[in-house]
Amino acid sequence: MWALGALFVAGCAETEKATTDSGLVKSNFQTEVGGKKTDLYVLRNQNNMEVCVTNFGGRIVSVMVPDKEGVMRDVVLGFDSIQDYISKPSDFGASIGRYANRINQGRFTLDGTEYQLPQNNYGHCLHGGPQGFQYRVFDAVQPNPQELELTYTAEDGEEGFPGNITCKVLMKLTDDNAIDIRYEAETDKPTIVNMTNHSYFNLDGDAARNEAHLLTIDADYYTPVDSTFMTTGEIAPVEGTPMDFRTPHEVGERIDEDFEALNFGKGYDHTYILNKQYEIIRKEQKKMDYISIIIQGIIQGLTEFLPVSSSGHLSVAQHFMNIGENTLITSVVLHLGTLLAVFIAFFPTIWGMIKEFFLTIKDIFTGKFSWKNMNANRRMMFMVIISTAMLVPVYFFKDFFTGFEGDNDIIFEGFAFIFTAILLFMSDKCIKGNKTGDKMKVADAVAIGAMQCVALFPGVSRSGSTTAPGLFCGLTKETAVTFSFILGIPAILGGSVLEIGDALKSNVELDWVQLGIGFVVSAAVGLLAIALVKWLLKKDRFKIFGFYTAVLGLACIGIGAYELATGSHFVFVF
Repeated sequence: MWALGALFVAGCAETEKATTDSGLVKSNFQTEVGGKKTDLYVLRNQNNMEVCVTNFGGRIVSVMVPDKEGVMRDVVLGFDSIQDYISKPSDFGASIGRYANRINQGRFTLDGTEYQLPQNNYGHCLHGGPQGFQYRVFDAVQPNPQELELTYTAEDGEEGFPGNITCKVLMKLTDDNAIDIRYEAETDKPTIVNMTNHSYFNLDGDAARNEAHLLTIDADYYTPVDSTFMTTGEIAPVEGTPMDFRTPHEVGERIDEDFEALNFGKGYDHTYILNKQYEIIRKEQKKMDYISIIIQGIIQGLTEFLPVSSSGHLSVAQHFMNIGENTLITSVVLHLGTLLAVFIAFFPTIWGMIKEFFLTIKDIFTGKFSWKNMNANRRMMFMVIISTAMLVPVYFFKDFFTGFEGDNDIIFEGFAFIFTAILLFMSDKCIKGNKTGDKMKVADAVAIGAMQCVALFPGVSRSGSTTAPGLFCGLTKETAVTFSFILGIPAILGGSVLEIGDALKSNVELDWVQLGIGFVVSAAVGLLAIALVKWLLKKDRFKIFGFYTAVLGLACIGIGAYELATGSHFVFVF
């Protein structure tokens, strides 16, 4: 009897000790970490599915679900105690924060301020740093057997992130055997946050084997990583690669193939973009793309012809707004739009020059050509050719000029803007010339062509730097403007021809409707800009642009000097 009694007591004690279906002992999770109490919380639905969660790191510790035979299995990796989680650091089942995955080199810029985070993984910041949310104790409230609310407040500066932030993880075990996890975050200053759950699943309940698992992922695209597991920014198609799980495949079927993504990821350790999500992303992106192409068309049309420097404005925008360069095809299309504007605005003169080109060839072969007896269109045609020829030697130094494009030396661009301003002020003070197109000399064309070469520097206006020397040479205002804009035709056309080959070779998805909108907008705005330049020059108000470029130049120099002295970077977000 005593023996039976002892066995009964021992059995009761053992039953009481193992409080979960997965065999977890609740007391092993009841301790203190960092002065805060930890515990184990059990969620259970009407199907008797069980999910165990600890508030240490907001971790899912076990998930007991029935397999196809009705046998209950624990399908996630997890330890048996808080001490195991502390002694064997891992992300098993954790609520990752502030930022899931990697931040390149642990650096990001927000509202012009650069933040340096801990570099705990190949030089990158992984999962919020070495003391991210997965090692913090959440406050836990369980309102009913199927729901759990976890809350953690991170202080400003924790792991290098700005702002006090209160994060909530809402877990709900539904009656259709799903775990619904929702995240909320509230902060008192701009910050970045990207939370997730980091559970490792194995449907066999055997952590040692998963290669025979059949996996299906409804995703046409994934995000490649480099050798440090950092995403490259590329969105790559899965088609024709071992990354394709759109139809069922065993996990281990292709995992040993010599494929860069698998080699770098040491297997499958990649983000997939689910098709439904990708459709949403692309829909929103298309909206922004249409808005963007309209804005770019307006900027291109205005700055190509107004004497304010289109390349300079692009460079400044890239510097202060953290935007990248246009795709080559977009750049070509926008430039072709402005080319159309020139053709429309100066069609009679351009058509006259085209006809004179062929007549000149005829006259040369028939011996009737005379340099002295040329009409205005023929002489202007020759002057355009001479001015354009000045650009030919510069082609061999294009890499030098390209080095100043984009987000480069903002101080240099500031001085270039001021140079443009000086040219515009000087041209405004010019004595009114009386030289028309039929009176232009080779020296005039050489001077204007040389200044067009200078305009290759971002910040130096092409239209301003070609109109001004024309006025210096005694051309009438109308002739100077006409010659300047017509001179832009071979420059724009030549640049487009050089780029279009590379543009068509680039693996970029083309939206012809979007490109068409950009073309029309840049052409329409370009026409308005040409008319505005003509009017302002006629009214002797060209100096308006001088004041504008002078102020812009001084601002760029001042801000650039401040950035250089402080190591900070101004970013304007709209």
